[in-house]
Amino acid sequence: CCLYVMLYSLLRFFLEFLRGDYVEPMLWDLKSAQVTALVSFTVALALFVWVGMRKKPAA
Repeated sequence: CCLYVMLYSLLRFFLEFLRGDYVEPMLWDLKSAQVTALVSFTVALALFVWVGMRKKPAA
């Protein structure tokens, strides 16, 4: 689930550069969808790492 969100957010971030229907950038010259994609990617990455570190290998 986390990997899907990370990959989709990454794709969405770069595809937003191709769209021309936004007038004003929101933050750091990025569109609102790009900021949302960055936030989603960061949260999914943190969850991905946390779940991966939580599981102990079977001995």
